[in-house]
Amino acid sequence: MRKGDADPYAPAAGKGDAEADGAVYGEGGSEFRTAYYSFDESFTSNLANSPGLIQVDLAVSTQRDGRVLQWVKSHELAIRSAILVQLAATPEEDVYTPEGRDKLAKRLTAAVNAVLEEHEGFGGIDAVHFEAFLVQ
Repeated sequence: MRKGDADPYAPAAGKGDAEADGAVYGEGGSEFRTAYYSFDESFTSNLANSPGLIQVDLAVSTQRDGRVLQWVKSHELAIRSAILVQLAATPEEDVYTPEGRDKLAKRLTAAVNAVLEEHEGFGGIDAVHFEAFLVQ
């Protein structure tokens, strides 16, 4: 969605939502606005060939209309499963470097889009973001 355009698929604004607060979009960066969806629950998995565990809190972002985030919410169970598969396939050494975490975020983005493409015919997620990242 372009900055300043109304999203015909936006969810009803609730207390604290950007749209309810009269969000103002700046002129810098992209001409498109970015919308985010945070998963309510953490993701916890073993790491590949390791006794280590990873626990992450995740959000996804899109610059498309609100349908993409509606699809994420509708298919959250399948998306959670795909994310857990990717976390379990992650080598322990990848989680300790910024490059490894970037590679993991790209794999998670592809996994989310694959689920959306399977169920809706279109992915639309631009990135997966780590809100919290813990390795034990």
